[in-house]
Amino acid sequence: MEAIAAERKNMGFTVLLGDNFYPKGVPSTTDRQWKTKFEHLYRGPYQLAVPFFVVFGNHDRQGNNAEAQLKYAEDNVGSGRWEIDAPFYSRDFGEVDGRPLVRIVFLDSVLLYNVDTGEKSKQEETTREEQLEFIRTSFLEDEEQPYWQIVASHYPFRSETQHPFSQKRVMRDLLPLLKEAGVDLVISSNDRFQQVLDRPGEPLHVSTNGGGSKLESIEAVETSSEFIKSQNGFAAVSVTSDRILVELYRYDGSLAYSANRLFQEKAREETADIR
Repeated sequence: MEAIAAERKNMGFTVLLGDNFYPKGVPSTTDRQWKTKFEHLYRGPYQLAVPFFVVFGNHDRQGNNAEAQLKYAEDNVGSGRWEIDAPFYSRDFGEVDGRPLVRIVFLDSVLLYNVDTGEKSKQEETTREEQLEFIRTSFLEDEEQPYWQIVASHYPFRSETQHPFSQKRVMRDLLPLLKEAGVDLVISSNDRFQQVLDRPGEPLHVSTNGGGSKLESIEAVETSSEFIKSQNGFAAVSVTSDRILVELYRYDGSLAYSANRLFQEKAREETADIR
């Protein structure tokens, strides 16, 4: 990641998509895992210069430890790069002709779609409805409509996983809401392989990191509309007013796949002075 950032010299921020502290989160802002799994891990000069925006994974919430990650950001502990405003939140990045270039909604998909227990708690039900309304408000009701709309989530909304544990965490029933809201890209990390799925009328679905040490053995696919590969790695996303470019890298930094989402379809609905 540092090598790619050094080569391009234009990295704006990094997104950590959950299970940030494995296996049971981090119990406090002083736990040594902050150094071994964040501060000393992402310590190249380019990574030290940018914020890291964070979402929760199911392992971050084990033992009710998520509060420590919120506190680490609130108190600006360590290098001050750890950014998470609340369990779910949004940020705008860039500006073109007075409009936000991109809006990212960072979800707490564990409470949005909790399948770890037989029955959802009252907190989970409340948080689910709040997050669904937050998606609507952020993407449908805000007057400052961005060029691009992205969702960052631990659990995916579409996946080709064959693993029963992972299949239960695919939020397919929420796809109509994402389509209604005009979401362009979903980036997630729960799948144990890298994946790009481009389905007509849906967001571009990208599983970024290959799941750490627990790879799922799955048949490889590489076509113009999908890419599936059982490998570790990370993603780089570049955004302009004309397109989103998603690149999947292997763990050694070699390029594995790239996919575009062009603005031309949305441009037909906008006035001529948009560009």
